[in-house]
Amino acid sequence: MNDWKNSFRRLKAVKGWILDVYPSGPNQITVWIISENGERVKLVDKYVHRIYVAGDHAALKEITRKIIGSGSVADFRFVEKYADFMEASKKTVLEIDMTDYGRTPHFARKLLRLGGYVKYQLYNVDVPIAQAYLYERDIFPLAKVLAYEKGEQIGYELLDSVESCQYELPPLRSMWLRMNVKKESPVVSFQDKIRNVTLQFNGQSLNLDGDEADIILKTVETVRLIDPDIIYTEGGDSFVFPYMAYRAFVNGVLNEFILSREEIPLKAKKVRGRSYFSYGRVYYKAPLRRLYGRIHIDVNNTFIYSASGLEGLIEVSRTCRVPLHTAARASIGSIMTSLQLYTAWKDEILIPWKKREPESFKTGWELLVADRGGFIFEPKLGFHTDVVEVDFTSMFPMLMLT
Repeated sequence: MNDWKNSFRRLKAVKGWILDVYPSGPNQITVWIISENGERVKLVDKYVHRIYVAGDHAALKEITRKIIGSGSVADFRFVEKYADFMEASKKTVLEIDMTDYGRTPHFARKLLRLGGYVKYQLYNVDVPIAQAYLYERDIFPLAKVLAYEKGEQIGYELLDSVESCQYELPPLRSMWLRMNVKKESPVVSFQDKIRNVTLQFNGQSLNLDGDEADIILKTVETVRLIDPDIIYTEGGDSFVFPYMAYRAFVNGVLNEFILSREEIPLKAKKVRGRSYFSYGRVYYKAPLRRLYGRIHIDVNNTFIYSASGLEGLIEVSRTCRVPLHTAARASIGSIMTSLQLYTAWKDEILIPWKKREPESFKTGWELLVADRGGFIFEPKLGFHTDVVEVDFTSMFPMLMLT
């Protein structure tokens, strides 16, 4: 099954489905396609990330003199874009080609400082690069396409429709990865050794035990041989992958701990998760543990997959043009935002970096009435007639689940 290592070749044309998209270097995007004959094909496309600066024309002229020779800027020009979606006409803005998308946040902050934080408004700065690529090329995850050479870039002929409900999907290979730890105390720690790893695929269950280094290397080898498109875990983001990476480091095999299709080891990065407050509850979101060329779904760190399964995840990813691994971990609100960003992108409406739309002023009485004094009404479940008012505030978010 391991047919992908020889699939990175000079592209003539390949027909298939887009599995994964991610930035892989300065002005470079890697795209994995599952071809009609079952081959997993790696393509590398040239993609220039662009940001925009709006402001007084004299101020924009001034900034062009300051950015000439900057290592972050490949080129720049003046173009016409909609800088304010509330305005009916376009305005002249400065379009800047970045040499490396990774430099964008630092460069954008520098521009704001040069303008004293008031002269310039910046746009398209924080749009995720993979999503920006999907918007720009007008494609989406698991879309069926014909990919072909188009100068220095890859061209796509879309053989699919994002509006289709009955769409064709490729046969996706999947694997479950489960792990047990030799606990030395009631609380599991990274100092504890791996007891065993269980891999489930194609209706089989493979139990790997023995020496820690052997377990890790056998896991890597099995993943390489089976070559799954999707790897499922329980706690892969929060514990399993960072723990296994640490144990690989302890046993001197960290550089060989490769679960991606790319030859990129899964490092034990010290990335912190985040806690956030939403609708009266505090949630913890583990940091993403990314695989390249495969999709990692942590069933303990996904709302969409838990609520609607793989079919629902694919539907949301296609409709909103969000890579599968991102969609699996995102809230429905952030995914819907991607659909708004795509619409703005295609209509040439720039996406503000720091939105400046303060809510209109309200008196204390208006706020009290709007919030009902903080009162939350518990509605009676069932079907009702002669309804005078629907209190969305009290019913949200359970309204979406009932």
